[in-house]
Amino acid sequence: ISAVAVDHESGKEVQPCGVIITDREKEVLKWIQVGKSNWEIAAILGISPFTVKNHICKITRKLGVQTRGHAVSRAIELNII
Repeated sequence: ISAVAVDHESGKEVQPCGVIITDREKEVLKWIQVGKSNWEIAAILGISPFTVKNHICKITRKLGVQTRGHAVSRAIELNII
């Protein structure tokens, strides 16, 4: 049984590694994982491709990686997705 930690300032779930990934960022990661492009993710989620790009930039910074593929790999490693 694993407990869920919550960041008291943001109210968001904190992963065991201390990284805060929002629900929307998790959605983006899951679509990247199945091979969708920014344009495809934008269409699926009903947001602009620029917003998808911003989510990916935030995700890569939070996870300390350089690429989309590394972000997915790291998120799986950390049980984020």
